[in-house]
Amino acid sequence: MQKQPITAGKWLPAESIEFVAYPWICREIGWPPRPWLGRNGVASHFAKLASNPPPRYMCDEVDGRKRNPLHYFIATPNVVLLRRS
Repeated sequence: MQKQPITAGKWLPAESIEFVAYPWICREIGWPPRPWLGRNGVASHFAKLASNPPPRYMCDEVDGRKRNPLHYFIATPNVVLLRRS
């Protein structure tokens, strides 16, 4: 996500990462998806990677309805490249 100019340096909703980016990455590298939530879920590990600044709840509007979902900041210097082994 860091290498994508559309996401680098921006705040992304956690649900976009959970339901779009994470499944796509797992398919690309051939890994089975792990649970997103829970003490050892992907979200807890992702929060540690995206900890500067920490994740925060931000108000947005979708289809005329206001919500307050969790957002992660996708920093540009933290580039991670995953490859199949």
